[in-house]
Order: sequence, then structure tokens, then C-alpha cells
Amino acid sequence: MKYGVMAPLTSGNEDFERHYRVHQNTIEQLIIFIPALWIFGFFMDVYVGSGVGILFLVGRILYRSAYLKDPKTRSLGFGLGALAIAILSIGFHLKHGFQSALKTFGIVNYTVFYYLGFIFWGIIPMSFIAIVICIQLGVIQ
Repeated sequence: MKYGVMAPLTSGNEDFERHYRVHQNTIEQLIIFIPALWIFGFFMDVYVGSGVGILFLVGRILYRSAYLKDPKTRSLGFGLGALAIAILSIGFHLKHGFQSALKTFGIVNYTVFYYLGFIFWGIIPMSFIAIVICIQLGVIQ
């Protein structure tokens, strides 16, 4: 037994507790992430959804490595994972709202809907990404 924590205990060794908390947090994030990824992939774009899914995985890896070293440094990894979830969740809503507004104004060309809506849903979440990155780099305090 690597950490000496006997079942059903979940505490006792600091390293074990950190691994356990990372595992629990990842499970909590997956409950939101997986349905958002499926919906995004089905209604939006599979390839963009895949890219955002990779962003989520990178965030989880960064979160894990930072949390195991020093829990106070986990914010970048958590932020990337939360950002991926936000892009998936908010992206579909923004695109649909933008396309509905275009229909209201009489623009019925599907190609225009698709590309303008895609640009619109990308701009807002990407601006949130820029804020997170600037905070992590110390540009914004």
C-alpha cells in the first residue's frame, strides 16, 4: 500500500489526500463537461468541440500537476478546464441567439447564419480566455 491509508478512510497521508481531491474535482467537472461536449458536438461542430475537449484535458493535467506540488498554484489548470466548459455551454447558446436575431431581421441565408454565428460565439468566450491568461501572466492584477 503506497500511502498507508486503509479503506474506507480518505485521510491520513497528505499526498494521498491531494490525489484524492484531484480525483474528486475531476469527477465533479466531468459531470458538466461530458454533456456539454456532446451537445456542442451534435449541434455545433465536432472538430471545434474536439479542440475544446483537448483544452479541457490540458487544463486537468495542469491542475493535477500543480495541485500535487502546491494546492495554491492550481488556478491556471482549473481556469482552463472551467473555460472549456464555458465555451461548450455558452457557445451553443450564443450561436443560437445570434442566428435567431438574424432570422428576426429577415436574413435567411443559412451560410451567413453559420459563419456569423460561429464568429460571434467564438469572440465572447475567447475574450474570457484572454482575461484568464493575462491574470495568470501578471498583466492584469
